[in-house]
Amino acid sequence: MSTPDHVIRVYSNDDELPAEAERLFEAELAYSRREMPDPEAWRFVNICAVAPPGRVLGGLHMDVGPIAFGPLGGELLAYVEHLIVRPEHRNHGLGTALLRRAVEEASARGCRHIQFNVRWSNPAAIAVCRKAGFAMTCLEDGGYFVIKPTVG
Repeated sequence: MSTPDHVIRVYSNDDELPAEAERLFEAELAYSRREMPDPEAWRFVNICAVAPPGRVLGGLHMDVGPIAFGPLGGELLAYVEHLIVRPEHRNHGLGTALLRRAVEEASARGCRHIQFNVRWSNPAAIAVCRKAGFAMTCLEDGGYFVIKPTVG
C-alpha cells in the first residue's frame, strides 16, 4: 500500500489539533499542557502527516524549552516524546520525513540540541533516527537515547 497524498502540518500550544492527533498523543499532550515544569518557558510541537479529509497518517510530539542545568544550562532543547506512523503507512519514508521536519522546527525555534529516547528493542525507530542523522548513546538501563548534533 502506498502512502496517500498528504501534507505535513505543525501544531503548537495555541493551535487546534485534529481530533485523531489528540487521541494518538493523548498522554504526551496531557503532560505538555498540564504538568510541564515551566509552561511559560516550554512549548509543545506536534508534527502530523495529514491526508484528506483530516486523517492522521503519522505524527511526532516534542517539547521545546531550556535545559535546566549543566554546561548547556539555559540552551534550548527539543525533546522528542513520541513518533508514530500507522502500520499501513510504514516503510515509505513518512517517519523519516516527520523526524527531519522536527529537526527543522527545532532549529527554527532556536534549539541547538534534540533528544529522542528509544529502546534497542525497536529496530524501526533506530533505522528512522539513523536516516535522520541522529547519533546513538547507550544508557545504563539497557536503553539508549539518540541525540541530533548541534543544529541550525
